[in-house]
Amino acid sequence: MMKRLLSLLAAVAVGIPGAFAAPDAPPQDSGQTATSSKGTIYVKGRVRCQGAIDLPEDGTLTVSQAILLAGGFDTYANQRRVRLVRKTSDSQTETTIVNIRELREGLTCNDPRLQKDDTVIVPEILVNF
Repeated sequence: MMKRLLSLLAAVAVGIPGAFAAPDAPPQDSGQTATSSKGTIYVKGRVRCQGAIDLPEDGTLTVSQAILLAGGFDTYANQRRVRLVRKTSDSQTETTIVNIRELREGLTCNDPRLQKDDTVIVPEILVNF
């Protein structure tokens, strides 16, 4: 799964059309049970498929990877103001703004790792006419 995710991330970085196309063949059943999860994160807002995503037990998941797993940005997504909302120990929340556009262009390395119960919110871009 991680190889597929990295190839999707590379495809998006260079702008390959159809990068989010489904694989040609369905995954084969290996007879093993599903991998366990460290928890769940949530992706909301201007992505193609909002919802919950399981954190992999054996790997890490970043904000940009979670957006890719949610189908990527939709047409009106504000890629410069993606919010990471994290619950702190004292029942409060901490919000971090992540500029995915700068990340894709290589201008920053700020791609926070996600933790259990984090929420990624992709706002709508405001267009003035």
